[in-house]
Amino acid sequence: MSFPLLAQNGKSKEEFPFEFAPQKRLGRYRILYPPKYNPKVKCSLVLLLHGNSQEPSVLLRWAKQLTVPNVIYVCPEGTYTHLGETLKRGAYRFTAAGEDLLFPESLKSTVVDYSAEWYNNVIMDAKRKLNVHKFDPCTVVGFSQGGFYASVLASRYPENFSNVVSICGSMFQEGKMEDNVPNLKRYGIEILLLHGAQDTVVPIQTSQLYKSLLEKYGVSVQMYSFEGGHWPSQEATNRISDWITAHIQR
Repeated sequence: MSFPLLAQNGKSKEEFPFEFAPQKRLGRYRILYPPKYNPKVKCSLVLLLHGNSQEPSVLLRWAKQLTVPNVIYVCPEGTYTHLGETLKRGAYRFTAAGEDLLFPESLKSTVVDYSAEWYNNVIMDAKRKLNVHKFDPCTVVGFSQGGFYASVLASRYPENFSNVVSICGSMFQEGKMEDNVPNLKRYGIEILLLHGAQDTVVPIQTSQLYKSLLEKYGVSVQMYSFEGGHWPSQEATNRISDWITAHIQR
């Protein structure tokens, strides 16, 4: 399948060069309420961050397997539409990296900053609108690209998070994690890393290296390797369920 629009943009960029400027706009997030939800009972809030070229329902359907009572899950769309994948699949797909906009290397750290700000805004908005414990720090669970952003988010806005779950998480130098990892230690944020031993999309060594970085700064971290590829196994899902339950017990 060809994408004439993408081809046209590629041909015209030299004739009409691109420049980039901040853009303020509204974004969307989706909500998973607990079974037999009682709006009079306050819930804990968990933020889910999907992977590159996914959309929120992928993680929200998976989250239905998490047997944690009285939790509301919110999952924002990635900051940018992944145009190529959207055209290919005939359905919206999102990314937090904006690959289709061809950002230069010099702006990639800024892209990370703005995407992290958007995800944090979702937490603030959800706390205002939903019947949740508004002053409790949250759990953030991210898959693949979302695993990277889960760590970025907690290290940039540590006052809003108590723990991080990263599933097959990627890692990019634009996140400047080493600059901000001390914030995780300072706020006592705990990290759970899970990675498929046979992951060919993001090699397990990525999480192993990140674990070493966290240990270097004294951050509380656990790592679990599961049999499988680039998606959490049932055993990994059960472990995540236990982890979230332990961190939101009231």
